[in-house]
Amino acid sequence: MTRRLPFVLLVLLFTAGCQTTQEREVPAPSPVAEPERLPLEAHWQASAGTSAVDAFVAQLRGEALRRAVLRAAATDSLEKAYARLTSAQSASRQARAVLSELYGYRRAGGVLLGEEEKFLWRRLQERLNAGAPLTAAEVALEMERARLSLAVQAARAWFHHQGIRRLREAVAAEVALRRQVVDRHRTASRLEGRGRERVLAARKELARAESRLKQLQKAEAQAARALMRLTGRKGAPRDGTAVSALPAGVKLATLAHRADLAAALEPLTDMGLEPAWPDLTLVARGEGVSRDLARLARLEPVDLAARLGLDAEGPQREAVLAFAGRLQGVLRQVRSLLYGIGRLQVQRQKLQTALAEAKRETNRLRARYSARRADLLEILDAQIRATDFGGRAAYVERRLQDQRAVVWMALGLPAAPGRSPRL
Repeated sequence: MTRRLPFVLLVLLFTAGCQTTQEREVPAPSPVAEPERLPLEAHWQASAGTSAVDAFVAQLRGEALRRAVLRAAATDSLEKAYARLTSAQSASRQARAVLSELYGYRRAGGVLLGEEEKFLWRRLQERLNAGAPLTAAEVALEMERARLSLAVQAARAWFHHQGIRRLREAVAAEVALRRQVVDRHRTASRLEGRGRERVLAARKELARAESRLKQLQKAEAQAARALMRLTGRKGAPRDGTAVSALPAGVKLATLAHRADLAAALEPLTDMGLEPAWPDLTLVARGEGVSRDLARLARLEPVDLAARLGLDAEGPQREAVLAFAGRLQGVLRQVRSLLYGIGRLQVQRQKLQTALAEAKRETNRLRARYSARRADLLEILDAQIRATDFGGRAAYVERRLQDQRAVVWMALGLPAAPGRSPRL
């Protein structure tokens, strides 16, 4: 019995060592790290240089324009960005009012927030005022879209300034021509004894042109102020800038990149519901409204929900219809914006045709004048018409570029690489 005792002790020690080794081999579970919560301003500063802004800048032609847009998007403070945006909107509004009074143009163009942007900046202001710390995941899309909003509005301010400047230059040229008309009538009245009525009529036309010039100078100053508020720089090159034409075949699911639709999707996601985005397109060739978009925009929220595979009759009816209603508004807005591009293209073509005809008439009259078969006043009148058509055509061309920037934002474009809608 005594001899077996050491052997039993050895067995017990060996068993205890094995158990200790096994216990050491099982690692203790590491605690899950909570996502870091930071103030909204900290998230804004960390969001500089988003890929969505880079993707939009890639659609712009003109190095100076790209630099200006990047400067606007790189604003280092959220409060400062909102203040600049508000000030720029006010200046653009005053410039639009002048153009509406002088030419009857719609009060469009320049710094003017779309529906998504209004929702986005209002939501950011509410969160900024609340001061609650947030995780990066909670605000990533909003930061990206807000930076893109600044970039888009800076591009709009750029084109608005360019367009008004071309109108002002055209009217300045018209004033110079009308002064020649007045001088010509004066000479004819003095040398040929013609009546004073023609001189008075020419002076009235000159006074109207000079009044338009003063008004356009004020509008140009306001447009320049809006651009400066967003970009921090004065002035813009005269020509050579544009936005690439919208690509055909943009998918319906791209709209999920919009901040307002993403927010409307949150209650559905919390309930375990996700829309089944059908493989439909929004933009046709030539930047037109696709058949898919035309059909979808006519649907009521209940029918639109069914088209997305969402049950509008279940317990989640209210949330489903709220999302479908929001989507319906977005679809109709996009349809209207695309129709706006079409209208601007038609206006541009008509004005360019009228300009070409006025130039041909001017050249024809000059040839006849050389043969002493035309009067100098006829040539001056033709030049005035050509100048007017040229200024208007240049303005509409820049409004078209402005409208393209608006639609890029409204479509949820450009989607950042590696970022997909919530499908």
